[in-house]
Amino acid sequence: MKNNSRCLNIDILRKYKKTIDLIIDYAKKKKCFVAFRIEPERITFYYKGRVAVALFLTTKNLYIKPRNFSTSKKEYIKGITLSYKQKLERKGMLKDGKIYRIPVTPQLDYQYIIDVTCEYLDQYYKHKDEEKIIQNDIAYKYQDYSDKWVCVDQEYNQCFDSQTEKDNSGIRGRYDFIMLRNTGEKYKIVFLELKSTIAACKDSSSGIINHYSDMKKFIDIYKSNKNNTKNIIREEIEFILHIKFPSKEIKVDYDYPEYGFLFKMIKKEKTPKTFSDIETIIKGEIDKAVHIKESYHKGQNKKAYASMINNKIVIGNSEMKKFDIQEKDLNILLEELRNIKMYTEEFEKIK
Repeated sequence: MKNNSRCLNIDILRKYKKTIDLIIDYAKKKKCFVAFRIEPERITFYYKGRVAVALFLTTKNLYIKPRNFSTSKKEYIKGITLSYKQKLERKGMLKDGKIYRIPVTPQLDYQYIIDVTCEYLDQYYKHKDEEKIIQNDIAYKYQDYSDKWVCVDQEYNQCFDSQTEKDNSGIRGRYDFIMLRNTGEKYKIVFLELKSTIAACKDSSSGIINHYSDMKKFIDIYKSNKNNTKNIIREEIEFILHIKFPSKEIKVDYDYPEYGFLFKMIKKEKTPKTFSDIETIIKGEIDKAVHIKESYHKGQNKKAYASMINNKIVIGNSEMKKFDIQEKDLNILLEELRNIKMYTEEFEKIK
């Protein structure tokens, strides 16, 4: 059986601890979120919601790899990619003009690698993927110890022993964050979804209703420990807390996780502050689904309609398509949503 948690080899981590700590400290100064990944074992630094640099751990050596070049044919992207490539070439950090895993030695200027890669991402994502940037800012802000919230992971996507196991798991997609919320006695696990535009809230395949339905299914899978899900997540959290906060005693409730939404809107969009705002968005999401169904029969919105056909929504104990939600179903849905965690910026509760 594969290692499906995100626990790296402790002995290898100890072997390179001093060097790893130096690199992590510098990456955090650049506002990177530190994550642990497997297959292969590595420490990944997220910057503006994208992988900037990765440290690969092997028994023989420690390697660092800058972000790969973009293959975009857009002229402005080609220009900044060429500049990024030239900066790495200048320091002899390419092999045959390509990115590769560079052995970490005392002479290696790892700070330079992190600097030029982050600069590349600054230019590349200057005017797009704002939700990713918001997500990374939140993960970065809460990755260190806090007596309120701790971000354990972002872009959580469970690993499986095989594609067949994944297909049969019932787990759809990934979660923006795994957070820990301090309740006083213990920290609660919170699977949190970020919404930063009204369009994302009403999306045909990833709106609030879709995510809520998927979260319900996931929590049931977690509690039943299907596919070893509960054990895998527990191992990951215990590992991260041990590595990041070895001197802290953090008690976690692993039996009753929570799920919820964090609303932090980009640009000038109004962030929902009350449950009445949420109710308005939900009704708009259903209206949009009905509109997509109607337009499909006129030969339009085929892709959006297909995504709804293939994704059944769970409301109460019933499964249905989003465009088939009736008034009684809506009332049940809204009552359920009142009982989950919803937050605005800085984790203020929506009431």
